[in-house]
Amino acid sequence: MPSPFFFAQPQFRASAPLPSLAVASGYYKFEIFATAEDRDARCGPTAHPHVRYVPATMEDIVQNDIGLDDVGCGVALGHPHFELIMTPLFDAALEKLFRNMPKRLKSGTLAATEMIIARTRYTIAAECDGEWVFFPVEAMTGFEDADRSITEGTLEWLRERLILTTSPSLPSARPN
Repeated sequence: MPSPFFFAQPQFRASAPLPSLAVASGYYKFEIFATAEDRDARCGPTAHPHVRYVPATMEDIVQNDIGLDDVGCGVALGHPHFELIMTPLFDAALEKLFRNMPKRLKSGTLAATEMIIARTRYTIAAECDGEWVFFPVEAMTGFEDADRSITEGTLEWLRERLILTTSPSLPSARPN
């Protein structure tokens, strides 16, 4: 886990109805920030009535067995620390995607991975069509009211990053 980053963790109200709690616990994740100020600004209630964020420590990360591919990016595209935070998170998500792909290509969806960026869920899939593998990216906001222009920009950022990472014709390309 990179350091010295700052973390926030979701807390779930114990009195929440079980179905609501199950959906929320699958949606909200630990978040990572570059500064304590950024983290503190995002702590507090969420759009879900039974979830709030509180500061977390590295001990919380270890105790909850949280890996880099289980952490959400706490800041949105356009934030000065977005690239700093997203680089290791994107790399970990892509490693997980490739790790989950079957050794032999088959038609259809091979694997998928999810990332939370500014409390919006982005899904990256690996889909096979004949000899070609495509990587469609989708966004879904379950509870939070996301700015559509930021969501669209983040989708574009993820697609460009995927091209730079997976294209065999760009072996020495580096993301900006």
